[in-house]
Amino acid sequence: MAYERDNIQSLSPYVPGEQPQDTRIVKLNTNENPYPPVPGVLEAIASVGPDALRRYPSPTAATFRNLD
Repeated sequence: MAYERDNIQSLSPYVPGEQPQDTRIVKLNTNENPYPPVPGVLEAIASVGPDALRRYPSPTAATFRNLD
């Protein structure tokens, strides 16, 4: 017994594109960055509590906009 409509059931599954194994290739289609983050970024992330990292920021960005 199928739980989805016939047109859904007949869809072909997604087939990912080529995944080169050469580490010199930057795969822009997967938003990869070939460079590590700068130390200041790592320090900024480390200074934020885990609860703040797992939630979306305020949609109004009030805290950010009030910074001098």
